[in-house]
Amino acid sequence: MWKRFLWFLMIPATAVCLIALVIVLFPNQPGVTKSNFNRLADDMTKSEVESILGKKYREIPILWGGSKPPERWDVKKIYSWRGAKGDACIEFDTERLIRKSWHDLSVRPIDRVWNWLPRFR
Repeated sequence: MWKRFLWFLMIPATAVCLIALVIVLFPNQPGVTKSNFNRLADDMTKSEVESILGKKYREIPILWGGSKPPERWDVKKIYSWRGAKGDACIEFDTERLIRKSWHDLSVRPIDRVWNWLPRFR
């Protein structure tokens, strides 16, 4: 009887310990999350950013108004990583991160417009 009771307690306890071990050993999985975005620092290379956010991204074309492109046109690149809860836009200057921005997707578009409008309440 006691052996069954011990087995009944040991199986869930072992499962909880294994789950805790996995969380401790693999805390930062690559992917587009706010916590991974916060790990990015200035002067990181593109390969370092890819190791944190993943290799699936798209390049955003840089548009300008005027008759000629700005100076240093050829060295500035902007890339976007899309995640389930937000987008990370990263700007590079000769392979080094110079600017980053997070766009939260959990906010509804109508709320974004409402927050943008002047407060008439």
